[in-house]
Amino acid sequence: MEIIRAENFSFSYPGSENCVLKDISFSIKNGDFITICGRSGSGKSTLLRNLKPMIAPKGTKRGSIFFEGNIVWDRDEIEQSIKIGYVSQNPENQVVTDKVWHELVFGLESLGYNSNEIRSKAAEMASFFGIQNWFYKNVCELSGGQKQILNLASVLIMNPSVIILDEPTSQLDPIAAQDFLMMLKRINTELGITVIAAEHHLEDIYSISDRIFFMENGRIVFDAAPDSAGGLLKGNDFFDALPLPVRIHTEVENDYKCPITVKDAREWLKKISIDKGIEDYKILDCGKVKKEAVIELKNVWYRYAKDLPDALCGLSLKVNKSEILAVLGGNGAGKTTALSVICGILKPSRGAVIVRDKNYSSIGMLVQNPESMFVKDTVEEDLMYTLEMMNVPESEKKAEIERVIKLCGLENFKSRHPYDLSGGEKQLAALSKILLSRPKVLLLDEPTKGLDICWKKKLGVILKKLKDSGTAIVIVSHDIEFCSGCADRCVLLFNGIAAAEGEPRKFFSGNNFYTTCADRICRGIIDGVVLSSDLFDVFGCKKEEQDNDDVNISPSYRCEDKKVKKPIKKKNILFCLFFAALFLVMIAAGNFVENPYALSLIQIFQIVFAGGALFSIAPSDKNSKNSYLRKKKIKNNTQIISFIVTAFIIFITAFVGNFLFDGRKYYIIGIIIIFELLFAFFVTLEKARFKARDIVAISAICAIAVASRTAFYMLPQFKPVAAIVIISAIAFGWQE
Repeated sequence: MEIIRAENFSFSYPGSENCVLKDISFSIKNGDFITICGRSGSGKSTLLRNLKPMIAPKGTKRGSIFFEGNIVWDRDEIEQSIKIGYVSQNPENQVVTDKVWHELVFGLESLGYNSNEIRSKAAEMASFFGIQNWFYKNVCELSGGQKQILNLASVLIMNPSVIILDEPTSQLDPIAAQDFLMMLKRINTELGITVIAAEHHLEDIYSISDRIFFMENGRIVFDAAPDSAGGLLKGNDFFDALPLPVRIHTEVENDYKCPITVKDAREWLKKISIDKGIEDYKILDCGKVKKEAVIELKNVWYRYAKDLPDALCGLSLKVNKSEILAVLGGNGAGKTTALSVICGILKPSRGAVIVRDKNYSSIGMLVQNPESMFVKDTVEEDLMYTLEMMNVPESEKKAEIERVIKLCGLENFKSRHPYDLSGGEKQLAALSKILLSRPKVLLLDEPTKGLDICWKKKLGVILKKLKDSGTAIVIVSHDIEFCSGCADRCVLLFNGIAAAEGEPRKFFSGNNFYTTCADRICRGIIDGVVLSSDLFDVFGCKKEEQDNDDVNISPSYRCEDKKVKKPIKKKNILFCLFFAALFLVMIAAGNFVENPYALSLIQIFQIVFAGGALFSIAPSDKNSKNSYLRKKKIKNNTQIISFIVTAFIIFITAFVGNFLFDGRKYYIIGIIIIFELLFAFFVTLEKARFKARDIVAISAICAIAVASRTAFYMLPQFKPVAAIVIISAIAFGWQE
């Protein structure tokens, strides 16, 4: 029986004339397990969201989509909520409550089910999914795999007819991904629920699918059974995304049935190796290459809270120059925590993080959620803003933006809002921001999440060229096939420590689950095969490695490892001498003044002129990492206004007020001066574009200053506020 049908359906986003979906037609029967694959931006996520109108994007629709014989947009929201379930690719985005049990029953509570029904359904669902052991836990304590299972259970408890999933395993480790997909197949076979999933990683989901939809440029190119998709995709760029058994069967001339699973592939390999007389695969030993460690973690411990277990338990790790290090492990093993410690976001409670070469201070990190990196309305504006924060010369900004846009293939997305991009496109846009700074140490947290096979290949080429230029690269990933193909060294984290380490061939050949598909297929049949490329070499199907001559890695505007001293201009020296002379005049004048108020005023001028002399000749290192405010670009006229207000109006107020009130009512004078200072501060604040963390820091410093002045009121000669201001100035640095 047909459950979903699309007839000539097209869709385009607001303000765009190009259709993301073009004349799509298909039919899905009740109980089918459908996998939709295709390159990033081919329209997979847009199609899935249009199958559930409650979450469908705004835009222009043409054609129709039918659900159970009726147009899907005509079904009310309650019916959609019950019958069409949706699981997003990011489990964090779908969680709405704090407790596991509450998240599980949230949908039923919203629909008005009574307590007895809710209790019964929750108990059944918790038993089916094995949630009993963490039923009363906080959601924040769950691993990524547990959160995704909880999302699936929260959808299934509504008893839907269809479950739609958008890259459900993109953030799961290999073992958690297999468990999740087996649970999904069990739901499909035992309950007869229709499953429609979009996925880039086809190794595990391919064998449990009934049909494969391949999308390209907004169209469904073909709808085929899994064993025939290989022949249809041969010659297409997406062919390498298919599981290894399908690819090798398609490439090698033979008359046997196409294997889908590893088990079938082993039986096929036994037969074909006898027919062709295949022997063990031997590789040349290139010997050990001496590596230079640029960052080293020694016995590092870290925990997020006192009542939580340690996330890192004595981790020791080396990051070498000109090397790609892949860090693997299950969800919650400490991979992301290790990256945060390396780049200085987190400070270890014990142990040490040693930076061997002080010139390797430029560390770039691509976080797991790329959306958190976007601050502007278009991709191009976001890149321009990044260059402004780096004080890149105007003459080089356009060339730098064009370089990273071409490098990451974002030519067609420059004017798009970053949030309107697909998952893979967001990842590339975020990576382009990191590459603008040309980092010496590059940290990547799940860089292949949402990327199709073509972009993975290009990312691999970019990383290898960065490595050849001397960059140290650390990849945290669940994508074993990607890591095995581009990494020089692999580390397996378990319970916060490095449980295994070695070069890819040695590392993966010794594992059962954290290993490559080629190793699982060939183990015991053709020894020596570990990587996918090895298996193709055995049958003489070696493919040319993709290259990219457009990748420009060499620095252009950023200073090299040597620190370049900026020469002091003549006018700066003259200003310094001028303020120094005024400072000496004020010192001399203080010897002839007995009035305490006038003496105080002279002392204030002494401080100002001494500061002016230092400010005039102080070195300006825009590349320094120690000062965040150096990167703020404040216009000259704003600085002049602030200086005039600070240096003249305030002192005139103090001088006039002293004689006007005959040395009394200094509280009124003080309040007036405070408002004048606030005026100068807010003028600078608007131009400096401070972040929230800066404002919070300044507010905290002010609170500490007030509290300290109150605490030491009995010691009039002790000036805690002055000390705090000096310490704050050193921490924030010069403001340019």
